[in-house]
Amino acid sequence: MITVPIDPILFSFGHFMVRWYSLISVAAIAVGVWVARAEAERKGLGKAAIDTLMLWLIP
Repeated sequence: MITVPIDPILFSFGHFMVRWYSLISVAAIAVGVWVARAEAERKGLGKAAIDTLMLWLIP
């Protein structure tokens, strides 16, 4: 079997490490907010409503 050694740490600053799964999570949240803003604009709610909602939903 072929194994590919992939380092789970994307980059680090001293003891602060950013892992690959955190990058994927941030990208997924950003795409979700982008789609929600576009859908809210299409339905006439406005982007400000989604921005306020995201402040409550994303701690």
